[in-house]
Amino acid sequence: AGPRSNSQLISDLENWSPVVRKNAAVELGTRSVSGSDLNQITTLHNNTGAPVVSRAGACLAHGEIGDSSSAAPLAALLTDSENFVRLSAAEAMRYLPSRASLS
Repeated sequence: AGPRSNSQLISDLENWSPVVRKNAAVELGTRSVSGSDLNQITTLHNNTGAPVVSRAGACLAHGEIGDSSSAAPLAALLTDSENFVRLSAAEAMRYLPSRASLS
C-alpha cells in the first residue's frame, strides 16, 4: 500500500487510538496542506457533536501543520466546554509561528 492521502490522514484524526491520531497529525505537518484540508480540520475541531478525542486530534494537526491561519480558530477553542479540547488547542498554539495573528 502506498502513502496515505491527506484526506485519509484527516480521517485518521478521528481514530480512537492516540497513536494513530498523533501519527496522522505529524504526517500532515510534513506535507503541503491545502486551504480545503485546513478547512476540514477546522470543521472537525469545531464540531461539538464529534467525539472529544477527534476534536483534540484536529487541534494537534493544526499545531503540527503550523499555519498562521490556524491561530484564530484555535484561540476560539480556549473557551470550549471540553477540557481536553481547550488543552489541545493551547498546546497546538505553541507550535504556530510567532507572527500568527488572532484576528
